[in-house]
Amino acid sequence: MPVSPLTFGPAPETQTNPQLAANGDRYLAIWSDYRELPRLVTYATRLDADGNVLDPQGIRLGELALPIVKSDGDRWIVIDNRLTFIAIDRDGHIVERRRIVEESTPSVLVAFNGREFLLVWVGGDTGNAIRSALVDRDGRLVTQPSTLPLPSAAALAFNGSRFLLIYPSSRGVWKSAVLDANGTL
Repeated sequence: MPVSPLTFGPAPETQTNPQLAANGDRYLAIWSDYRELPRLVTYATRLDADGNVLDPQGIRLGELALPIVKSDGDRWIVIDNRLTFIAIDRDGHIVERRRIVEESTPSVLVAFNGREFLLVWVGGDTGNAIRSALVDRDGRLVTQPSTLPLPSAAALAFNGSRFLLIYPSSRGVWKSAVLDANGTL
């Protein structure tokens, strides 16, 4: 029997790579920390509209490589550089976890078109092609990964009808590419 109530506080050691996404009336914050030394493990917590923490111990997501978080307006998705997909519902439960494709990448860009998520990453057979694929809200491929004829990718957004991808050219000038709602150039 405990002598005093449990007290929760900040995780020990370094915390890195904070990310935040809103789903309408709540937020999901993710970060990685070393509370399981020597492993760098990613955790999440939900926050209400006023910023109050709803999961003080965090939701353990596992050992992820530079994860990002996005929302489809209802639940959140977390995708890392190994193209691992994790869906988290409004109650903080992990409802899907899967590897989208057997590739790894230095970074992944994600945008939601109202139905599916477009992922853009560096990978493929050569290891430096710009690849893209649509995945549904459960992380299943809607379109097979394809290669975009672009030198790089830096940021991705959806405006309600089209995706815009920006990238630096070889001369340091920023350029853009418009993709339709299906992620086609």
